[in-house]
Amino acid sequence: MRLGWVQRRRNYDLDIGSPSSPNAGASFGGWKTSLDFDQFDRMHFPTRGWAAQLSYFDSPEVGYSKAEANLQGAFALGGTVFNARFRYTGSPRGVLPFYDAGYLGGFLNLTAFAPNQVVGDDIRYLGLRTERIIGHLPLGLSGDMRLGFALEAAKVGMRYSESKSDGLIDSAAIYLGGQTPFGPAYLGFGYSTSGVSNLFLFVGTP
Repeated sequence: MRLGWVQRRRNYDLDIGSPSSPNAGASFGGWKTSLDFDQFDRMHFPTRGWAAQLSYFDSPEVGYSKAEANLQGAFALGGTVFNARFRYTGSPRGVLPFYDAGYLGGFLNLTAFAPNQVVGDDIRYLGLRTERIIGHLPLGLSGDMRLGFALEAAKVGMRYSESKSDGLIDSAAIYLGGQTPFGPAYLGFGYSTSGVSNLFLFVGTP
């Protein structure tokens, strides 16, 4: 558990999205408390366990608060691993400013969309995926090699981008993943019925 005063400097520059979205920046501070639990059996590619990250930030000078929750779980049946993830970002008080909004997009965060393509307030995300262990990486590399399939959906209460896409946002992905000397690596393809798709090579933790 952590509790303290946080001073932030945020800059927002448009990379993808509506040209009407502003470039913005601000310096602001507030109180933040956070809780972090991790009961997974592995740091990467877990086969069982759960994890939870919870945080709350309140900025008196800007007049808003930000609550975030990230809940994950995994279990295995034979050589197949099932994973679930729920994520929430919202503002219990006021409205999240553009430069401190919630984001979706990128691998296992609405995979079909570019990283941080979907911006807004009151975000609810659910991801379900299954991974089949299809082998082990060659000598010198550790961990399993997995073939995965993911289904994802999200609801954004107040959108700052992708405003023409009302209702539920969906995404499906198929990928290969494994541990490398540079961290976890994934190669795959994501698609959404909204008409966007994404071919990706991702190195790191989603």
